[in-house]
Amino acid sequence: VLFSAPEGIALTSGENMQLAAGQNLAVNAGGDICTGTMGNLTALTGERLGLFARTGQLSVKSGEGPVEVQAQNGSMWLFAEKKLTLSSASDISFAGKKRITLIGGGSYLRLEAGKIEYGTTASYLRKVKRTMTAAAQSMPMTFPRMSTSHIYSAIYRLQDKHGNILVNTPYRLTTPSGQTVTGYSDNEGRSVPIYTRQQEDVELHFFVKKPQPEETMWFVGETDTQQLETELRESLS
Repeated sequence: VLFSAPEGIALTSGENMQLAAGQNLAVNAGGDICTGTMGNLTALTGERLGLFARTGQLSVKSGEGPVEVQAQNGSMWLFAEKKLTLSSASDISFAGKKRITLIGGGSYLRLEAGKIEYGTTASYLRKVKRTMTAAAQSMPMTFPRMSTSHIYSAIYRLQDKHGNILVNTPYRLTTPSGQTVTGYSDNEGRSVPIYTRQQEDVELHFFVKKPQPEETMWFVGETDTQQLETELRESLS
């Protein structure tokens, strides 16, 4: 199916609109692509998610709420070819469960449990007015739960009322928190995994394809020259 217009095409719906593909879905534009919503916007992938800006700025901003970035089962890298700046109008806290190592030009400072180590190849200069020594003390650390064990997940299998597995069938999953996932069931009738931070009741809607009328071929007559007629019969089941 091809839709084409010399100036523009608009698709609108008073309630819901769904775009789904059994394999790939591509959205391309020679200019800009704008996506806006008054509610929530969720991007979920089964494998990878990449963001890349070739020449301009890439920014992530939050008007009021916090910004949280986690690598739950791997490493996180921040790298800049030029200057890297971390600033805060209030406090900055660096916490490492095992150790923190700061390296600059070969000199280093290592903080770990019960030990502070610093080293350099040349001079060590301190400019202070007063140096004080007190009893030993530590500061407790609070870390978010990085494991996925507290995240609820589920995969659903689509079946009809007779227990038959529905493959390549469009479906929609909706959670009470507003997360919506659409797609097609795989060769085993399964949906994509859906994850929530707490136990929730998920609504599953699938759309069974309407059976198409079958074209039956009939031969009428007993002579050598047979007359061919066609009749369309719509299944009532």
